[in-house]
Amino acid sequence: NGTNNGEITLHRLGKKRVQLDVFEDNDAGAMLLLGINDSVNVIAGSSSNGSRGLLSVNDSLGNKAVELIADESDAGRVQVNDASGNQTIVLQGASGLVQATTVTQTSDARLKRNITPQSGALEKILKLQGVNYTWKSDEYNINHIGFIAQDIEKVIPEIVETNEYGF
Repeated sequence: NGTNNGEITLHRLGKKRVQLDVFEDNDAGAMLLLGINDSVNVIAGSSSNGSRGLLSVNDSLGNKAVELIADESDAGRVQVNDASGNQTIVLQGASGLVQATTVTQTSDARLKRNITPQSGALEKILKLQGVNYTWKSDEYNINHIGFIAQDIEKVIPEIVETNEYGF
């Protein structure tokens, strides 16, 4: 798929090495690969038309562990993947949206202002159904307690956001 234009070993100390590789990928464009001990790769580059910038950190199997993307549609997107390449955390720079399987958010009154009572709050809360669940992607089957977003959206739609993939 791509052509390798050369490899430069920048530093070698025993079995440890740092390698610099410049190549062109037919789909992605010009890329710069920084390899460390055959276990971690950092790839930086841009698309062939220059509309997309990329910084990716890969593990020894080539899986993307962390990916920073800047382009016209996903300006400032940061993505963290698990060892299987599944997205675990996505930060959308343009919208400020954070997606993750679990998020802890600070709710301390000392950090808030313009606090006003919510009318009908108890009635809304009583309509929600708490659930126990495990994530489909969790190989350890860890039990969680929470809510289903689609159920919350029916009662309090202003606190639920859906991305372009329907999540």
